Amino acid sequence: MIFVITACSKSVEYEKVENFDDCYIFNDHTYLYIKHKINWYNANNACESQEAHLLIINTEQENDFIKQIINDNTWLGLSDVENEGFWKWVNGEPLSFSDWMERQPDNTANLEHYAYYNLNAEYYNWNDRDDIADYKFIYEYDFEITETEVLVNYKNDLIMNVDIYIEEFTDSIDK
Repeated sequence: MIFVITACSKSVEYEKVENFDDCYIFNDHTYLYIKHKINWYNANNACESQEAHLLIINTEQENDFIKQIINDNTWLGLSDVENEGFWKWVNGEPLSFSDWMERQPDNTANLEHYAYYNLNAEYYNWNDRDDIADYKFIYEYDFEITETEVLVNYKNDLIMNVDIYIEEFTDSIDK
């Protein structure tokens, strides 16, 4: 099923995978929106374990598409943890497009090194945050997944992995 969304006078076309609420196809990539909230490191590790990556935004059109499917603060695969002020994506690419909130990123208390969509902002712009916060996240695959059966298996595996990361994180706090 093909959708055309219009936001801020811009039209973006994407495909919603039938019978699968949180999976979308856009520009030959598959996006699986995970509504479990976890920290940036665990979200990144969960994505890597599924041969995906945490969400990477390369264009304004992709950014507009993502703003239409998210409904809460959501991690981006973007960080300056290695070199303050030099933001790069989890795949090593430098930042070429951005949608920062006004006066962001600001690295409050010298702790904010991870980017996310801030849904408290007027237009769901990006903000920087520490790695302690728990937000939703998106698995991005650099290919289309179209078979519903495969998607169901992926989602079951993903949810299991997210639960494992949450359990490991909780166990580490208890020790």
